[in-house]
Amino acid sequence: MSIVEFKDLTFSYSKGFILENLNLNFKKGRFTAILGESGCGKTTILKLIAGVLTPTSGTIIKNFNKLGVVLQGDSLIENISVIKNIDYISGDRNMSLKALKLVGLENIQKLKGKTLSKGMKKRVEIARALSIEPDLMIMDEPFANLDYFTKLSLITGLKHFISEINATFIYITHDIDEALL
Repeated sequence: MSIVEFKDLTFSYSKGFILENLNLNFKKGRFTAILGESGCGKTTILKLIAGVLTPTSGTIIKNFNKLGVVLQGDSLIENISVIKNIDYISGDRNMSLKALKLVGLENIQKLKGKTLSKGMKKRVEIARALSIEPDLMIMDEPFANLDYFTKLSLITGLKHFISEINATFIYITHDIDEALL
């Protein structure tokens, strides 16, 4: 079963076509890494899935209820604690704590967002997106600010968690080794 399908999808910005007659099929429960050079439309694909952008033509079929999103920039609320940042999205403290543990940051739940490193912020953003137990998780270069061992540990944990909840995982990376993990 497809969780997202693009049928003859075209998208253009004012400067021309980014995607033209694109057909993609993302199957439920799969991990998909999107690789490509800068400006080829990787982030555009995620924004189309999230509904932030509308196709110029073609169709997107969406078969999911809960979407977890991690984008490139920082999105934490800087002046509240880590756990409140996650609770704000999940509404469930137990799920917030489970997600925070998954990303290895259960000991910093009382720290404010503004005190964290970029890598820690990104891990909290990942925890926040996971805390809703999404059907589909889309991520745009989520591991860019992480060291190799943290990245490896996090990817392993994500794979386990996402398979546990039978979610689909689509993410963008420029790192071929990371995509193979």
